[in-house]
Amino acid sequence: MELNKLYRPLMRFIGNFFPKDHHKIMFDSGPSFSDNSRALFEYIYSKDHGNINRFIWIVDEGFEKPKGYSNTIFITRTRFLKKGYLLYLKHLFTSYYLFATHNSFIEANPKRQVTICLWHGTMLKKICFLNEREINEPRKDQYRYFVSPSVTYKPFFMKCFDVTSEYVLISGYPRCDLMFQPNDFLEKLKIDKDNKKLVLFMPTFRVPKGGIYKDAEEKGGLRLIDVSSETKLIGLNEKLKALNLIMLIKLHPYDNVQPELRKYSNLIVLPHKIIQEFNLQLYHLLYHADALITDYSSVFCDYLLLDRPIAFNVDDIDDYRNNRGFIFENPLDYMPGYIVKNESDLDVFLNNISEGIDISKETRHKLFNVYNTYKDGNNSKRLLNQIGFEL
Repeated sequence: MELNKLYRPLMRFIGNFFPKDHHKIMFDSGPSFSDNSRALFEYIYSKDHGNINRFIWIVDEGFEKPKGYSNTIFITRTRFLKKGYLLYLKHLFTSYYLFATHNSFIEANPKRQVTICLWHGTMLKKICFLNEREINEPRKDQYRYFVSPSVTYKPFFMKCFDVTSEYVLISGYPRCDLMFQPNDFLEKLKIDKDNKKLVLFMPTFRVPKGGIYKDAEEKGGLRLIDVSSETKLIGLNEKLKALNLIMLIKLHPYDNVQPELRKYSNLIVLPHKIIQEFNLQLYHLLYHADALITDYSSVFCDYLLLDRPIAFNVDDIDDYRNNRGFIFENPLDYMPGYIVKNESDLDVFLNNISEGIDISKETRHKLFNVYNTYKDGNNSKRLLNQIGFEL
């Protein structure tokens, strides 16, 4: 315990002896090459690297490092005094810009380096300092800035991370820019819409990998659409076929349930590992989705930017409220879409999508500014301008 208390100040003291390279950036996005960090990286990279001559990426052990990126080094995440630890410290101590989506770079010094927490979603569920069961430390000693998607959410970010107003930038998430970009996501996975409407089902997890805690019963988000039941999937496929719809099911990468790839005529269960194997960006998929079914996942906040129908599967909302909890007293008031509690509700939503009926447009427009201040697809550019980064 005492060693943990000494570690951060000791590393920062050592780091002060290393010159900072203003042409070098370090990125981290949790386990892999993805999310807001990747979207920002590829934006900078697409501009002929800007004035950056070295990109450093931290990825988990076992992750297949992508090829084809010049001036880019992928190093394996490591722990104190383990293999690769000194290489990690060398790059961290000498990078001037550091961007992450999770709790990273605790050895960095935000007074001498520009450390940015891009985060990985707008919170409907309680996180960090708003979640009593989590053990937290103030992040203001770790990051110089936190990114918020809206003016309304800025106070929530301040509370979640125990920081004051000047630490929070309102720029929008870099990954949301991808939803405005035509792309070949479906072609690479050999998915043919063939004039059908695509419905995307993306629930959040209830129990994370390893089962270390529980936000609700594991089956909570998957009772209506049960990816473990071949019989139910076949039945759902027949329903989708009759409605001229395609559904793509993409579970959360941290979910304890990780199904294998399954393809039916009108239904596809897409494992996260397939997206990684093809080196795809998930938010390029949202560009193709004509409608979204989710629950308490932050994906709906981002998908709002496309102004397309959303359904919320809330059949376990009381269980989730009693375990993880929500930041709003009544979360249903902040769900801009059709509420699904049973199979009949799901049928109504799917029928509406098939017939082009959009009954929640007014609700989406009413709540849009709660979740997003900008809708121009220029979040990466805006963020870089705000921190004085010149391309």
